[in-house]
Amino acid sequence: MNVPADARPVILAIFILTYVGLAVGRIPGLRLNRTGIALLGAIDGYCNGVVCRHRVLAGYFGQDLESENCGACDVCLAELDLAEDPLVLGQKILSCVHRLGESFGGDYTAQVLAGAHEQRILANGHDKLSTWGILQGEDRKSIRNWIEQLVSQGFLGKIGEYNVLRITPDGRHLLRGERTPRLLRPAKRARKTSRAAQDSWEGVDRDVFETLRQYRRDKAAERGQAPFILFSDATLRDLARHRPATLDELRHIRGIGDKKLADYGVDLLHLLKGEAQKNAGVDD
Repeated sequence: MNVPADARPVILAIFILTYVGLAVGRIPGLRLNRTGIALLGAIDGYCNGVVCRHRVLAGYFGQDLESENCGACDVCLAELDLAEDPLVLGQKILSCVHRLGESFGGDYTAQVLAGAHEQRILANGHDKLSTWGILQGEDRKSIRNWIEQLVSQGFLGKIGEYNVLRITPDGRHLLRGERTPRLLRPAKRARKTSRAAQDSWEGVDRDVFETLRQYRRDKAAERGQAPFILFSDATLRDLARHRPATLDELRHIRGIGDKKLADYGVDLLHLLKGEAQKNAGVDD
């Protein structure tokens, strides 16, 4: 079956929900042993991971990819929408886990971070914690997903029958600012705009796109990061399509928030201006 790369995690997630939610406990005699639990954990890590999908699959079967970039999955094609300031976001989540005494699961922790007034939280006095409501402006589902992403990247672990969250040694490094996670944020999609329309090449100046892609590649190499962390291909297409001329116009490009505007705004405007002048010279 030919399945798009960005659809595979969804299909696997459906498998997990179906198998665990419907089968376990409803089919007489069916129980999950350690191997089954480990397998489901691997699938869950694949769904929530932000590293090369093919590298994860190859690693599961004891193989290594020669290249860091497979050039085929959603991660390597820079199609992910990443959260701004993932280090600070990860530190807030891990700090909450710490202040909860590493004694609660992901659902409860997400509720505390969101500032929920659930009876259990109030009874435990956790609404008095400094981390209660620290992510109040975020969607609770997103917070829950970030927790799972931190688990899949090894910054958090799950202990026991109730999957109590524990901070791992890598998580301690994150709290000290020595490691940075990769956290996905919900994709910003207009209600009446399809994915095909968003990813369309209509109106995109290919030469400008290639110039921007080379800039992304160079900057990523300087910072020792994967290119998709800087900008997705969709962002580069929007830049090459709309060719903003001011910082205010640049702010309205999909995938460019305040931080990226501050870090790369001037450079991007300089590149776009240079391409405009080059095109004007050709026209003359």
